[in-house]
Parts: sequence; structure tokens; C-alpha cells
Amino acid sequence: MHSGTPKAKSGAPNKLSLQSKNYAVSLVKRDHANTAVEAAKLLNNSLEKSVSVETVRRALRDVGNLVAKKKIKKPLLKSAHRLNRLKWALEHRDWTIDDWKSVIWSDETKICRFGSDGME
Repeated sequence: MHSGTPKAKSGAPNKLSLQSKNYAVSLVKRDHANTAVEAAKLLNNSLEKSVSVETVRRALRDVGNLVAKKKIKKPLLKSAHRLNRLKWALEHRDWTIDDWKSVIWSDETKICRFGSDGME
């Protein structure tokens, strides 16, 4: 075989076209679907053929660089919180380095002593 000859692709043909893959990515990015399962249902309603959830997951990974992650919950910062932060900062702005050395800082890191609990 010549080195310039392209290899034949093996496996089944793609069920989703590039356009359909991009549509799946846009469903997730525009919050019409929160999961691959929801995106697959919406795609199956709009396409004439049915695709599996795993096919949609693969498309989201390949085209949109989207992977499943646990959603991080963040509390909303209200104006009262901002005022409290400002008040705290103003109270501590004249502290010396020695004053700050007596403070214990915590990033609230979760540490599992006996293996992983499956969460990141």
C-alpha cells in the first residue's frame, strides 16, 4: 500500500450529522436542555431517526467540549452581604501583619479519610 493512500474508515456511519451535533450543543448551551438525556429527547423529537443518550453525550464531548460535572451551588450575593463585607474590610484595614498572622484561613476543602465518596 502507498503511504499517501487514505485508510478506509471502519465502523458504522455517524447517526448525527455535524449540523445535528451543533444543534445538540446549542440546546445545552442555551439552557433548553440541562442534561444529555434531555438533549436526546429534544433531538429525537426533531429528527426522523432516534439517537441514544450515549450518542448525544459523545457529540457534546466531541463538538462542544462539554462534559458532565456536578453543578456547584453558589449563594446569591445580596446588597446586605456586600455592605457586611465592606464593613468588615473597613474594620480590619489598619491591621498589622502580626494581627493577620493570628488568623486561621480555611478554604473549606472536603477531605475524605477513607477513600473517595464519588464526588469531586
